[in-house]
Amino acid sequence: MTKDRFKWHFTFRTHPLDKVTVEEDHPDLDFLKTLNGCDLITATLVDVDKFSIFDEEEKQIQSVIHSISLDPCKLSRVFRRVEMNLSTGGRRIIPAFTYRDETEHYCFAFPDVVVLTDNSRFSREAWG
Repeated sequence: MTKDRFKWHFTFRTHPLDKVTVEEDHPDLDFLKTLNGCDLITATLVDVDKFSIFDEEEKQIQSVIHSISLDPCKLSRVFRRVEMNLSTGGRRIIPAFTYRDETEHYCFAFPDVVVLTDNSRFSREAWG
């Protein structure tokens, strides 16, 4: 299995003034997802080939692909969606996650844009 080049970093508000940020594969993510009073408020997609916590802040900022502020909600699931272009046979992997307030919502991160939608079958016509 190849290493995924992109990784989500999720920021949760645990109390009115406390925040914690964890990577999508952090062992405490499941605990934070289910903790009462803990809401997802920001999702940041980073290029792990460029990101290091030991680098200077400017290099860390340059590794950010997308950053999304959300109304307080609950993180449901983090996944990758594989899309196939039937005419060219090309394939791309889309970092994604689902979150919920009253209903379930989806976030798909394309190279140039983030799409927040209620449609789980959302697909992009252009293969940019």
